[in-house]
Amino acid sequence: MPYRSLCRFKCVSRSWLALCSVPCVRGRCPQTLSGFFFRTYKAHQFYIHFVNASGRCPPMEDPRLFFLPTSHRNVYFVDSCNGLLLCDRQNVVSDGQNLNPAVGSRYFVCNPATQNWIDLPNVEPMERLYPTIRLGFDPAVSSHFRVFLVVHVPDDFDLKDEVMGLQIYSAETRGWAYTQSE
Repeated sequence: MPYRSLCRFKCVSRSWLALCSVPCVRGRCPQTLSGFFFRTYKAHQFYIHFVNASGRCPPMEDPRLFFLPTSHRNVYFVDSCNGLLLCDRQNVVSDGQNLNPAVGSRYFVCNPATQNWIDLPNVEPMERLYPTIRLGFDPAVSSHFRVFLVVHVPDDFDLKDEVMGLQIYSAETRGWAYTQSE
């Protein structure tokens, strides 16, 4: 049974809700690509697009992400994984300098299908001009995502690629944990 059909049965009863929420049940459902986001760059500005891969109806997600606060809409897509988007807010950090710390974190993760988002707490490696940051999420295993941030050897010009460790953000604990590289 397609996952979308399974989700409709969640409202039948509490028993159905419990059954449909079990990760191993969700993992057995065939997953189909309904569409994908991508960005283009034109006239010094990024534009966000959504392609409806099913071709049956208008896209379910608005690529302009109007559900986000205004301060979160000028974004650069860093990564995506199983429907979640990892975004870099362009108006928070530029060339390593905090332009407007009152608007919050540099990075956030959002789910366009549920219109939810969460700001990631800032950690020092994020201040690197071009940090290596990636998103990991497998809804068949867990309902919580993780963000992986590579910690490089300190360098004034961001030229060294020597890795010291890894900062891992867990949506379950809502915090970062550091793992030293061997």
